[in-house]
Amino acid sequence: MLDKKYKAIELDLVLERKRNPLMKFSLSDNQTSDFYINITRNNGKIDLTDYKVTLYVKTPKKEIINKQLLSYDKKSNLFYCNLDTDFKNVVGKYLCEILIEDEDTTEKIVPLNDFYYEVKDDIISGGGNIPVDPDAPVTTLEAEYDSTTQTLKFNCDAEYDESTGKVILTYNTNHDTNTKVSSLDANCEMK
Repeated sequence: MLDKKYKAIELDLVLERKRNPLMKFSLSDNQTSDFYINITRNNGKIDLTDYKVTLYVKTPKKEIINKQLLSYDKKSNLFYCNLDTDFKNVVGKYLCEILIEDEDTTEKIVPLNDFYYEVKDDIISGGGNIPVDPDAPVTTLEAEYDSTTQTLKFNCDAEYDESTGKVILTYNTNHDTNTKVSSLDANCEMK
């Protein structure tokens, strides 16, 4: 078994727990992006056998997706979750919450803690390139030109540098050498 064997995510209906560990998966992981969730009330076990328990995930694209957790071991009080491909198909951090529903009474509760996981790129999934989200905000450059500030568009390549955590912008066409970049997003660097 090749699972990463993360410690169970700890959630409580009443008490705020300390932060759960950040789980990390790769885009190419298959049937190994799994973990357990332990849900308690005041640190005590509760039987959730007859309840609908759903994992809600906010993706890096800000989409909300969900998955019902069907595998529950009453003795250990653990729910098993294996992330399907659509729960880890974009590089970035994913925010997770659990919703517990009593379908007989329509009562619903969300444990006080949320938790995260992160999906990393890998060369197997596409050469180590970060997929570009077409809905992501575009970084604009403000440049000084003849003593005035203008917003300019440059034809350039962008590459993510994992060692610095910055996007490196490289000109790939001729540009006016008298133009100097006066402000640039803190997560970018110009070459």
